[in-house]
Amino acid sequence: MVFFNFIIERRCCPDGRQARQHHPFQERADLVKLKNPLLAVRDMERSKAFYREVLGLHVVMDFGANVTLTGGLCLQTLDTWADFLGKEAEDIRFGGNDSEVYFEEDDFDGFLAHLAGCADVVYVHPPLEHRWGQRAVRLYDPDRHIIEVGENMKSVCRRFRDQGMTPEQIAGRMEVPLKFVTGCLRRDAWEAGKREVPQMKGET
Repeated sequence: MVFFNFIIERRCCPDGRQARQHHPFQERADLVKLKNPLLAVRDMERSKAFYREVLGLHVVMDFGANVTLTGGLCLQTLDTWADFLGKEAEDIRFGGNDSEVYFEEDDFDGFLAHLAGCADVVYVHPPLEHRWGQRAVRLYDPDRHIIEVGENMKSVCRRFRDQGMTPEQIAGRMEVPLKFVTGCLRRDAWEAGKREVPQMKGET
């Protein structure tokens, strides 16, 4: 009887609910790691051409049914993807508008000019400026996966600075902490070749 009570005390909460059992896996700091996003595609060659010509991504690894592009984006043929899921190809739905793959571009105006010269680009919406000041454009890939290309946030900070805004004003306009803005501006100055950049107000 004592042994039975001991088991109850270990496995049940005071109100009788099942106590949570801890597993060594839960105590690891690294757990699982996100590796690659993957998109199922109907025509691999057409998709590779789209990502190369529109976004400048090149093939890093090509296993035929699975291709990895620069940046880690993976493409998988529709038939093999359906087989992985135990589904028919007809069960796979494209164009759900419920997710996207997000990219950033330092020269956003240059990218828009590049897009204008690309044939058969289908836009989700024309270029716009979000409430926080970042410009973005969304388009569909050949299988109607949504692709967003946004202006690099560091470039947004630079653009507002060049318009005469102070770091404090930029932080308010972008709805971000002042420390984020000063960090972006310092990195931008460093990359521009200024080896000694004074510490900016708000950065500690």
